[in-house]
Amino acid sequence: MPREFDVGAPLRYRCHGRLAGRLAVTAEAAQADEARRTGEPLRSLPRNHRERAAPAGRMAERERGLHRDDLADGPRRSTRGYEQDAEIIRRLPQQRRHL
Repeated sequence: MPREFDVGAPLRYRCHGRLAGRLAVTAEAAQADEARRTGEPLRSLPRNHRERAAPAGRMAERERGLHRDDLADGPRRSTRGYEQDAEIIRRLPQQRRHL
């Protein structure tokens, strides 16, 4: 958590961890950096889920092709779950803007 210090306008923040005293930033710069850092994982998660869904979908298709529908059910559910999760995660930044 950065420490706040007031030396006139604009209000500034300084790190007190590993970079103690080396960096002074405005609140706007700190917020922009935090939004960037938290936004990156949210942008990559849907892709990661789609990448997980692909092999599960191929496994389900293979089992169905071999007329083993009972063995296709698990991978099919996994595929559907990964795809639904990817869609939910993809919508999170949009929902956050409306709050």
